[in-house]
Amino acid sequence: MDISANIIKILQLGLPGLVFLLMLMSFKLITRAQNKDKSDPKVLKTIQLFISTNIAITLIVVGASVLDQVYVDEGVAKTLEIKAIKANMEETHVVAVCTNSSFKNRFMLLKDPNPEVGIIQVRSKGTIPCSGEDEELRLSSYLANQLGWKDKKEGILTVDVAANGFKFDL
Repeated sequence: MDISANIIKILQLGLPGLVFLLMLMSFKLITRAQNKDKSDPKVLKTIQLFISTNIAITLIVVGASVLDQVYVDEGVAKTLEIKAIKANMEETHVVAVCTNSSFKNRFMLLKDPNPEVGIIQVRSKGTIPCSGEDEELRLSSYLANQLGWKDKKEGILTVDVAANGFKFDL
């Protein structure tokens, strides 16, 4: 069983790949220890410690993936209809979101319902105070013009919010 050519591919899986390789190494250590006529107690103790460490790491990986699925809702990509208001801002590519928004500092795709206008990818940078549960955006004049809002001061946008830590590949 030669996996040396595939080690890079296995490690590209992240921590689960590393755990797999550590478990495989444990298996090989146990096999070699069993093939010897006389086993050294120190070596057996070291193998036992290595296996215990691997089991602990495995439990951490499994626990983290379960917790990620159960408790992390904020990281999931969302599509929303949000009221947007054109505002005078110094920075050109800026979108401000509500202070209590779940998508602060995340990448968003802004789409106007007008089919002639394309899509703009921005990252929310600033925050604004908002009342109630409704989300709201403030767009720089530059972005509003990019959306075709020459004379329009506000409107409803379709906003796709990227998962936390990700951006859209356009």
